[in-house]
Amino acid sequence: MNALINKRKSRDTCWTHNKRTKTDTINDFSDVSKAYDYLRSLFATEKFSQKIVPIVWRHQLYAICHNKTLIDRQLNTWSKSSYIRLFRLGSTADDNEVAVVLMSDFQELVDKCCPKTIITERYLKKVIYEKHSTHISCDVLKNEYQFNEENIIELVRIGLLARHLNVGQLLVSIPNVGEFVKTFHLGRNTLISIIKKNKYKEILKSELMKKRYPKNMKLSVEYHINDLIGSQTVEVIKTSNDLLLRLL
Repeated sequence: MNALINKRKSRDTCWTHNKRTKTDTINDFSDVSKAYDYLRSLFATEKFSQKIVPIVWRHQLYAICHNKTLIDRQLNTWSKSSYIRLFRLGSTADDNEVAVVLMSDFQELVDKCCPKTIITERYLKKVIYEKHSTHISCDVLKNEYQFNEENIIELVRIGLLARHLNVGQLLVSIPNVGEFVKTFHLGRNTLISIIKKNKYKEILKSELMKKRYPKNMKLSVEYHINDLIGSQTVEVIKTSNDLLLRLL
């Protein structure tokens, strides 16, 4: 298993070229790998005390790499090869917000935060690496993978599974992800609130970048702007030297 996740591939280098100021334009990528690297570089894991993995939303990729078919095809390829793992971090399995995590990042977090037991090792092998779905039924866990009720409760407790609104279903999850979800929604709602208060519910990106934000907003403004664009919460209008973000 470790041999698999250590195959980081030469493509996995952080985005360091083509540097631009953060207010001049939307970073526009034609290469999904470079787009992913750039978005991942916006995630400051140190603000989470290294207890969470860098998380990139699929719709953030849509914001900066505008070929959705290409993105979905690439993510599917990476997922099948266990280069990445896809997660849904809401309470339902039909949520459109899909999180993309490097498998090597996920494995490193699990090694650090979860006890190494026969149960966790079997779960990682059978569910994380061999099954690519973002959710799983209790019946499959029990009948196909021989986990009992106590095993499932333990996997939920350590954050590898999460309860689903639908009875009998569980979400494949990330340890300590609750803190990320909390601060993510704080940041998203803060930016939306600022834009709402402006005339015509619109603001220049440069102005939004200069606003004061709560200290507990751990994710960067740039990270949240790509979220708002990709989730179609705002539309983008290019001006002569800036971007106008208008609430939809």
